[in-house]
Amino acid sequence: SVIKKTNGTDSDTAPGPTIDVGSAITWTYIVTNTGDVALTNIGVTDNKVSPVSCPSTTLAIGASMTCSASGTAIAGQYENIGTATGTSPAGSIVHATNPDHYFGGSPSITIIKKTNGTDSDTTPGPTIDVGSAINWTYLVTNSGNVPLTNVGVTDNKLGSVSCPSSTLAVGASMTCTASGTAVAGQYENIGTATGTSPTGSTATATNPDHYFGGSPALSLVKKTNGTDNDTAPGPTIDVGSTITWTYIVTNTGNVPLTSVGVIDNKVAPVSCPSTTLAVGTSMTCTASSTALAGQYENIGTATGTSPTGSTATASNPDHYFGGSPSVTIVKKTNGVDSDTAPGPFINVGDSIEWTYIVTNTGNVPLTSINVTDNLVSLVACPLTSLDVGASMTCSAWGTALAGQYENMGSVSATSPTGSQVNSSNPDHYYGSLPSVSIIKKTNGTDNDTAPGLQIEVGSAVTWTYIVTNTGNVALTSVGVTDDMITSVSCPSATLAVGASMTCTASGTAASGQYENIGSVTATSPTGATVSDSNPDHYYGGSPAVTIVKMTNGTDNDTAPGPFINIGDSIEWTYIVTNTGNLPLSSVTVTDNMVAPVLCPSTSLDVGASMTCNAWGTAEEGQYENMGTVLGTSPSGAKVTASNPDHYYGMDFGKPKQ
Repeated sequence: SVIKKTNGTDSDTAPGPTIDVGSAITWTYIVTNTGDVALTNIGVTDNKVSPVSCPSTTLAIGASMTCSASGTAIAGQYENIGTATGTSPAGSIVHATNPDHYFGGSPSITIIKKTNGTDSDTTPGPTIDVGSAINWTYLVTNSGNVPLTNVGVTDNKLGSVSCPSSTLAVGASMTCTASGTAVAGQYENIGTATGTSPTGSTATATNPDHYFGGSPALSLVKKTNGTDNDTAPGPTIDVGSTITWTYIVTNTGNVPLTSVGVIDNKVAPVSCPSTTLAVGTSMTCTASSTALAGQYENIGTATGTSPTGSTATASNPDHYFGGSPSVTIVKKTNGVDSDTAPGPFINVGDSIEWTYIVTNTGNVPLTSINVTDNLVSLVACPLTSLDVGASMTCSAWGTALAGQYENMGSVSATSPTGSQVNSSNPDHYYGSLPSVSIIKKTNGTDNDTAPGLQIEVGSAVTWTYIVTNTGNVALTSVGVTDDMITSVSCPSATLAVGASMTCTASGTAASGQYENIGSVTATSPTGATVSDSNPDHYYGGSPAVTIVKMTNGTDNDTAPGPFINIGDSIEWTYIVTNTGNLPLSSVTVTDNMVAPVLCPSTSLDVGASMTCNAWGTAEEGQYENMGTVLGTSPSGAKVTASNPDHYYGMDFGKPKQ
């Protein structure tokens, strides 16, 4: 008999032991003499292996020996048959056969690694946004001819990978998984699958995969007129000036960008030279507008699309201050603001202080401030610069001139941009030169010196006071008084420049030389008092005349008078005296009994006397005649006086009866 073993294992039927392909195999053939005679010429052959070596060619009854052969395992199911032969003493040949089996194991495993479903054995692989979730799949297949146990997958960067099973039948597959988050840049990780064959040998396989960790990024630097001002205030730009904004867009990521554009939250449009940007490249976009007043901020925003379709964005603010420089000046005269005439009234010759209140009414500080006056040589200011909203008071001095006066204060200043701003403001005053005159008249005649008009005593007198505003300002509180009269009546208490009014008073003529003085006082707009006086005169005429009549030189106002011989001559004398205070004219003397009466003159000055004469012959008896004088005063008033005289005519040659 023969018992064939493969590596010590008797496997008459398949599959027999599994032996790794290429492994050394020792076949043993246990040959036994199972007959009742000794055998010679014993030998063993194998249908597939040669030679088979035996230790002997003879076998006693019941004896055994082990023959052997060796080889190398080949893949797959393997069967070989050992045959033992021997010769009996009779010369007959006996034989026996025994098959044996093994399975030539060829363990093998494959792995296909994918990143987010994409198999990329070489770079760069798919682009995946940094931070995005990644799912790696590892398709593991038993590509050998033996089942595998202890199947597992590892990743050189992730460590252990999760698999649904640890065994794989021949030809079977499973998918293992791992997950992570994309990192920036070119990335490679290698999946390794291992499994254990039935012989304990390890099958292994590796597979790399790749992705590019896309980190799309943009930077934007926004500038206003070439300056970068991320924080306020930025440059000062005059309102209305042209502004050019530049937007420097740079691809600061690691992937090219498409659909690149810039928008501004306040300005449109923004013009760019391209819509694509390669990694690390830049372009300059532009927009323009006109400066507005005050602090201004606008924000530029750049966007671009990565190869994955994600959007990269960057924003950058910029600032400018829209300068609206402005200055005002308020000019005052002695503290009064009078943009229009006449302004305050100031007495000619009084001191004047002009103040110029300068205010920065814009939104930027001002420098090089200068104040001038078109009529005043020097204006003094405490400062040459003013912050926004600040004021200062400049001053100049002078002396009031007569009449309407206007001078113009002007200010100039420089803004931070160098532009000039100006303002002017006029002011006015009226140089007050008040004056009043009065002309006093008596009964319509002006008699500044005595004697003036002759008015009969007791006659009505009307005084008129012609008051004229001879100054250059209106007068108030105009009043007229008379040093001799209690009340003077005026039609108004005010007088415009150049205006006149007539005030009146009345009385009765007093005797003699009369002077009264009319005085006017008035108040100017400044409160100054002006006055004037004017006298007037009249002569209070009291015309009077007396006559003393004498008969032959004797004054006999009562009878009988002198005794005169009848027929004697008589001379009557009439002594006429101007006893009034006015000269008399047209002086005549008449006698009721005698005519004519002769006078040496027809006029008599005040106090003067003259003697008039008449003649006659004495008549008999008691005789009375009346002398009468008549005179005319300068006013035409008549004055008269009479005086009787007496004599007694008798015949001295006859006895008295």
